[in-house]
Amino acid sequence: MSSASLFMSLNVQLERLHPNSAAKQFCLRLRQFGSKFTVAELINQKSCVVGNKAFRRDVPLELIDVIREQKHVEDGNFFSFFTLRKKGVFYDSAEKPDSRNRCSKYVMCKNDGVPIIGQIVHFVRCSQCECRRVCACLPAVFFCVVKVYQRTQWIAHQVPRVSIFHQFAVTPTDELKVLSCEQIESSCFYVKVDNFEYLATPINSLEYE
Repeated sequence: MSSASLFMSLNVQLERLHPNSAAKQFCLRLRQFGSKFTVAELINQKSCVVGNKAFRRDVPLELIDVIREQKHVEDGNFFSFFTLRKKGVFYDSAEKPDSRNRCSKYVMCKNDGVPIIGQIVHFVRCSQCECRRVCACLPAVFFCVVKVYQRTQWIAHQVPRVSIFHQFAVTPTDELKVLSCEQIESSCFYVKVDNFEYLATPINSLEYE
């Protein structure tokens, strides 16, 4: 609680420190920690692709077929990327090399008002150009390919049908859903206990702690 209080009052404390003091320089570095990132391409005012040399020509052919089937996309260029930033939140695909150590690949999306929870297996940029190299030709559309997780019956302490509005007992399926990056609603927290898997949506997006 003390650490959270100090963090939230950091801007106020900065005003009380001498401009050239070592303490103020240290606090300024704390405030800037983790805030630097490279924008590879803006999608809109709220979303962007993040990373150096972000785009790659490594989208599997079978995945391109799924995108064409579900989104009726004509022939064009398909590039993958690892990280999306939307409304200040970073989302990683499962293909990112260090994604095993992070849980930012689990999301809740909405498709025609129906919530979908699962794991982002690929981010894909699609343009209708004929370039043979990685390019930034427009117009382009940005997809997230989600491995759907099915909600299952949650039994706790021998009580069936336990219901918590922001937590779900889940089982991964083989279904892939191609969605627009704009359909991502929020990240999900992933928890595995023994052989059971759970996903939970954040219940407070207003406070740091």
